[in-house]
Amino acid sequence: IFHVKRKTNMKLALIQDQLLIKGGSERIFQYMVEEFPEADIFTSAYNPLATWPEFKKYKIKTTWADTFVRNHDQFKSFYPLLTNVFKNLDLTGYDVILSSSATVAKYISRFDGIHICYCYFPTRAIWNTDAYFKKSSKSVKVLVFRALLPYLKRQDLAAAKRVNKFIAISEYSRRAVSQIYGRDADVLFCPIDFEHFKQGANEKKGNHYLIVSRLE
Repeated sequence: IFHVKRKTNMKLALIQDQLLIKGGSERIFQYMVEEFPEADIFTSAYNPLATWPEFKKYKIKTTWADTFVRNHDQFKSFYPLLTNVFKNLDLTGYDVILSSSATVAKYISRFDGIHICYCYFPTRAIWNTDAYFKKSSKSVKVLVFRALLPYLKRQDLAAAKRVNKFIAISEYSRRAVSQIYGRDADVLFCPIDFEHFKQGANEKKGNHYLIVSRLE
């Protein structure tokens, strides 16, 4: 995409599910924005106080859901509504649309260019429901969500069919895209800022690994 765009000045849109938290996908989206600074940037809702501060220097275009979705918990609660918000987002006129998606950004339907989806994983709340929610949960929100599962799965499969090309973040994600969506995907591992790890480069290593990540 990078070489073709620079040669022909294609109009590019970058889309992220949401910018309401400091997470891994939001960091990767930041790198996408830095790689394509002339692209138009879209997301469902943006809270500059809650996500990575680097986004403050860019013009972020949000949907009307930005008026009432102000944190990540609200984003998850309004997930069924946000799928339709993205379906109605008008992206006609863009030659290439690059979505960064674990949930709703891939749902776009009003476009006439090529949609490439960098997929972290098929929506876990839909396809790994028992792992995502406690089986014993009797909250109204979870019960309503489970009742909507057949509809949400059909919606998700339909959205996947509208994607021209999937790129997976790992082999594990690639297999899930293949098994759930029936689509092939190339694997492009996420970028790493090696500057953060220079301090320990020459230290003696122990026989163990430390993984620091979001736990849900």
